[in-house]
Amino acid sequence: MSGEVAEARSVAGRPSDDVRGALLMLVSGLCFALLSAATKELAADLPALVIGALRNVVALACFAPMIWRRGFALIRTERYWSHFFRSAFGYVSFLAFIYVLPILTLADVIALSFTTPLWSLLLSSLFMGERIPARRWLAVAIGFGGVLLIAQPTSGVGWATALALASAVLASLAMMKVKQLSRTEPPDRIAFYFMLNGLLIGTPLAVPVWQMPTGRAWLLLLGIGALSFLSQRCLTRGYALGQFSKMAPMDYCRLPLGILTGFVFFGELPDALSVLGMAVVVASTLYILTARSPARSG
Repeated sequence: MSGEVAEARSVAGRPSDDVRGALLMLVSGLCFALLSAATKELAADLPALVIGALRNVVALACFAPMIWRRGFALIRTERYWSHFFRSAFGYVSFLAFIYVLPILTLADVIALSFTTPLWSLLLSSLFMGERIPARRWLAVAIGFGGVLLIAQPTSGVGWATALALASAVLASLAMMKVKQLSRTEPPDRIAFYFMLNGLLIGTPLAVPVWQMPTGRAWLLLLGIGALSFLSQRCLTRGYALGQFSKMAPMDYCRLPLGILTGFVFFGELPDALSVLGMAVVVASTLYILTARSPARSG
């Protein structure tokens, strides 16, 4: 077992683990919000598939100094296919998310994507043996109510809605794979293979629409890739430290962070319902973080 994993597991069970994991998840969410803003700015100049492929190239380049310093042991793995499936779940989830955007309103898609924590709790209970107290289920449901206040969805239910929900389920499966991989794999290795496999999966799709970036686009791509690198490192470390059923709902914070970033960079001012929704999301997430976990059997 690698030193990083052994160290992470040796401190497992400390009350501070969930707090440290949650802080890392918040940093990851902030990085994601910033790179989303940069991607929105860049989307007018480059196809999304090209942005995704080049983002992975830059993010992988950020790993070069780490590999140089620590050697190829950093990325040596006997669980490549687990890494690949984690990446595949995440990438297909992304494709489904993009596919329904022209069909449903953006508010609908965002709200439906934030059912991910609900699916995560269900999946962690069914497949990872975590006991989820009813009060935490209630807190997550209230948090999702806050998401609805922010997103204010208006569309009816249809096949596109079902596809958006499938995207959320796949995202939950990807996060479960992160937690499973973290039992034997250090966080940096998990993040590296997410970027590598994302490049392998996404590049063939980007070739037919390939467009060479300009100077300004390259600057934005460098920022997007670096933020992706930092976001993934924080995400994987957060899941490695904290209890899965507590870390997954922290994803709620990504929405208010995204709205804040939209206001700072694009002047998008949230209305009163959105502000109320943010307060509900933060309150429910803090409750989930601080609620006492049930005793584990064995």
